[in-house]
This record gives sequence, C-alpha cells and structure tokens, in this order.
Amino acid sequence: MLSLVPSSLSVSAAESRLQFEKGSREERLKQILDPLRNQFDLILIDTNPSASLLNINALLAADELCLVTETDYLSVSGLKQMFTILKDLQDEFDGFAPNVRVIPNLFDVREAACQASLGALRQNYGAYLTNTVVRKNADMREAQNHAQAIWMWKKRSPAAEDIDALTKELLLEPEASA
Repeated sequence: MLSLVPSSLSVSAAESRLQFEKGSREERLKQILDPLRNQFDLILIDTNPSASLLNINALLAADELCLVTETDYLSVSGLKQMFTILKDLQDEFDGFAPNVRVIPNLFDVREAACQASLGALRQNYGAYLTNTVVRKNADMREAQNHAQAIWMWKKRSPAAEDIDALTKELLLEPEASA
C-alpha cells in the first residue's frame, strides 16, 4: 500500500505560480498536505538542494527534515547555510520546529578530506547527526545506472548494509530537534 506522486515539469510551473500568489505563499504546500496527514503513515518530499520558494514550502510542511550531506568541504559549508535558513524560518513562522537529522553520505575512510568533514559534522552538528554514515560505494552507482534498488542489485554489499542501517535508524523515534 504505497501511493506515489512523481515529480514532473509541472513543478517548475508551480514555482512560478507561487511567486505571484498573495498571502501565505510559503505555506501553500502545508495547507494542501495538512488535511491528508491522517491518511498516510509517512509523506516524503524529496527536494533539490536550493532555497527556492517551493523548497521553503516543503520545509515549512515538514515534521522532520533529513539533510543528506556529502562528506566534503563544500557540502559541510552548504549545511551551515541550510541551518541559517532553518533559523530564519523559525524566527518568521510560529510553530516551525521540525526534527532535523543530518545524514553523512559518500564517506570514504581513505580520504583525509572525508575524515576532516565527518569530524566537522560531528563537532558542529553532533546533536543532529545520524549514527549511520553512508559509505561511498561503486555498487550504489551501479544500482542507479540499472534503475534498481541497491537490495535488488547487490543485496549483500556495503551499500545495502548502510542503507538498511540508515532506514532502521530513521524509522526509530526522533531524538534530536531543531
């Protein structure tokens, strides 16, 4: 029992329409989703990493945010900007306090830059950081190239282990909050 609403080019049209909407344009998606909350166990919105009006709508509609960040300098810097945006939204919108989880991704223990970035994530975002660190693994890319889930492509790979551990961790009760 799974319902999917895939993205399409109409998303860019929605972004344009929101630009000209009067009133609570930042909370339009929340207004649409609120009546549907009791019909679903989970509503997942996957967005690109930008501060667009549509993404602000997704942030304001969320009870929980999973911020996936690569373990490199630029991604950690981008995460700092995201937390600034979240703070600004908390200041502007009463009741905005989603649970935030930061998921370290594409970690390679052999790379000093990855080690340093993971250290910075632990130091600066430790309260939000998942215990699971998703390692860089060629099997994940191969599964994507074949349009398959990692469990279908290579069930016993480190990538499948990481995603399985992350899934289990995310489905537990949230511990941190913004």
